[in-house]
Amino acid sequence: MPVVVVESPAKAKTINKYLGDDYTVLASFGHVRDLPPKDGSVDPEADFAMKWEVAAESRKHVKAIKDALASDPTLILATDPDREGEAISWHLLETLAPALKKGAEVSRVTFNAITKSAVTEAMANPRQIDQPLVDAYLARRALDYLVGFNLSPVLWRKLPGAKSAGRVQSVALRIIVDREMEIEAFKAREYWTVHARLATPRGDEFDANLTVFGGRKLERFDLATEEQAKLAVTAITSRDLKVLSVAAKPASRNPWPPFMTSTLQQEASRKLGLGARACMSAAQRLYEAGYITYMRTDGIDMAPEAVMAARDAIRARFGAEYLPKSPRMYKNKAKNAQEAHECIRPTDMMLSPDRLPVSDKDQKALYDLIWKRTLASQMESARMERTTVEIGSADGQVGLRATGQVMLFDGFLKIYDQGRDDEEDEDGRRLPLIHEGEAPEKRSATPEQHFTQPPPRYTEATLVKRMEELGIGRPSTYASIIGTIQERDYVRKEQNRLIPEDKGRLVTIFLQKYFPRYVSYDFTANLEGELDDISSGERAYREVLRRFWRDFTAALESTADLRIGEVLEAIDDALAPHLYPPRPDGSDPRECPLCHKGRLHLKTARSGGAFIGCSNYPECRFTRPISSPEGEVMGDTVLGVDNGDEISLKNGRFGPYVQRGEATAENPKPPRASIPKGWDTGSVDLERALALLALPREIGPHPEDGVLVEAGIGRYGPYVKHGATYANLPDVDEVFTIGMNRAVEVLASKRGRGRAAPAAPLAELGEHPQGGPVQVLDGRYGPYVKWGKVNATLPRDLAPGDVTLERALELISEKAAKSGKKPARKAAAKKPAAAKKPAAKKTASKAKKAE
Repeated sequence: MPVVVVESPAKAKTINKYLGDDYTVLASFGHVRDLPPKDGSVDPEADFAMKWEVAAESRKHVKAIKDALASDPTLILATDPDREGEAISWHLLETLAPALKKGAEVSRVTFNAITKSAVTEAMANPRQIDQPLVDAYLARRALDYLVGFNLSPVLWRKLPGAKSAGRVQSVALRIIVDREMEIEAFKAREYWTVHARLATPRGDEFDANLTVFGGRKLERFDLATEEQAKLAVTAITSRDLKVLSVAAKPASRNPWPPFMTSTLQQEASRKLGLGARACMSAAQRLYEAGYITYMRTDGIDMAPEAVMAARDAIRARFGAEYLPKSPRMYKNKAKNAQEAHECIRPTDMMLSPDRLPVSDKDQKALYDLIWKRTLASQMESARMERTTVEIGSADGQVGLRATGQVMLFDGFLKIYDQGRDDEEDEDGRRLPLIHEGEAPEKRSATPEQHFTQPPPRYTEATLVKRMEELGIGRPSTYASIIGTIQERDYVRKEQNRLIPEDKGRLVTIFLQKYFPRYVSYDFTANLEGELDDISSGERAYREVLRRFWRDFTAALESTADLRIGEVLEAIDDALAPHLYPPRPDGSDPRECPLCHKGRLHLKTARSGGAFIGCSNYPECRFTRPISSPEGEVMGDTVLGVDNGDEISLKNGRFGPYVQRGEATAENPKPPRASIPKGWDTGSVDLERALALLALPREIGPHPEDGVLVEAGIGRYGPYVKHGATYANLPDVDEVFTIGMNRAVEVLASKRGRGRAAPAAPLAELGEHPQGGPVQVLDGRYGPYVKWGKVNATLPRDLAPGDVTLERALELISEKAAKSGKKPARKAAAKKPAAAKKPAAKKTASKAKKAE
């Protein structure tokens, strides 16, 4: 039987279903060869010869393919229809060549969708491996290797704490850092607007905005102060107004084109909260299961038969009025022909999301998005009527405008509308019946203060959009680029926004200072264009490599004599506005706040990483992180003495901490404890420091087995521990006060195959004044009163039946005061857990490829 090889077992299973028992379908599990992560894998001296190596985990897959070929030497390579897929087929052929019998038949087939008709047609039209596509892959891998293995060591030597640099990832990082510096340099500007509430003679109210004041059309900053805005209000209220004109104009909105990779990633981020990597992972599974077409594409056109199927689905589901007279045609604008496949669409237009036989929620949500966008792209336009009403005074000194919109026919908006990255002003209000010449009644006129806003931070969606605009990266690379800069801790994601870490800033400034060409947007985009030319057969890939390497090695050599101090000084100057913002009191932002003699400078630690320190070291030991909380300046502070040891509050690479004693030769690592997140360092006194240093705290032996129960603060926050079981606590302060009853309850909840069923209360005493029931329960350590998460043990002389609500409230109040908790126990919105960062790579010398 002919041997068909694809990338994944899921894809193999789907294809095998269509081909039947006449073929053997096997998976290569991705690439079977790669460049070993060591020097010499790409040799510029040997005309960029590459040394490939079969990965250890791939050997068994290669052996399975060889064994299958022993009985039938017909090899059909059916990997994905893009550059990476072509490269996988090429690697397979190169690896299997020694085992192929003389005269063996080898062919390449591609299909844009894993359906029976697409697979059958592909098998009937085999071809050979597309060498220009392979050459484009080889050029990218060589470039990424040469940059990674030559530029990253420069970073390690000259900028301690930096991890690596990459050909495209460093440019993506620069985009984020540049935006952050724009935000920090932004100066807000005040302006005012005036809004009037008017009513028609029939009593119907509507809103209008002031557009003319003093006989002149208002520009954005013309009302710059509250006084000017109040004058405008007076001008409105002191004049009679009249409707000067009512203009109603028809308008329409056309649907968006179907998805390509970048727009799918953007919409998945906006509407589903999926990062680029999660989006592509879900899309990959949908493709391999045969539900959507190939998901890495620059194309937006749709196969004619798919267009007709979409029209049939629209007619059947929504009716003929939602179907335009002729199909809509979308023209590709792809920069790269080899990735300009058909759009991303469902393979079966009649398979609605509610009938998709998939349980994974991300896949279901993504399919719903793709299905709606595809059908919407072939639906009728939305039709609406936009009305503009001009209102003014007889003397022409005051003019107002009211706008509104009426939807006449929803068209494609019935099923889909594209999301927006940031709020946009789009007035969709309906206006009442207003006639020209009417005198509207003035109900109110209100001034409103505004400030200009800085440009927003990038989301994954807007970063992909920006990279696409600049011509940086390609559909198959966006997800890995964004993932890489986050994994290396150059960027963090908060509330879906990408924020550069200090490490990312330092790397960006270093590269801009010493390797400006290689983080240039234009240079990177032009190089991407040359790689596209290779894929179309218009350039030789070694020619591109030679030219790049000649200039790149010259840039590397220019940094050979750089000293770390020189590098830090250059970065210190470039980042000065960020590192040393103006102080409220107007004092020199570089003056040391501890000794007032030295000046603050960027420094590095032996262990790697950078911090701000005083030039008066060692007399002054003031340090702070590069990014310290606004207004916080902290050096070493002695909080007091305990048993002869100084208890100090310090600031280290990973934030503030308390320490007992000082490091000595006999005791190089004195006891330390990090300040928990959310604690104000100004509130840390000797008592709190000693409590932190005493953790983990013994609560007592567990009533069931006698094993010690402890409370502490770990990597993932506050916890209680019993044996090997850890259970998180919602509140850091509870670590210091939690008793055995509460600890057993939390541990049972953790172990309990869901939540532990609460014990039936002995008595219901009523509602707490601030909400929530107050109960008496029987615990393992005796009866106690419970309100929310506050458990207060009953005194020995108080029987459960004798507890009144008043006495219970006293006990609860005493317990809450002792634990430092506020008495209010209303439910608060639970903060989402911080995303777990992937573990750092152990071998620093292994530079990752850039994309």
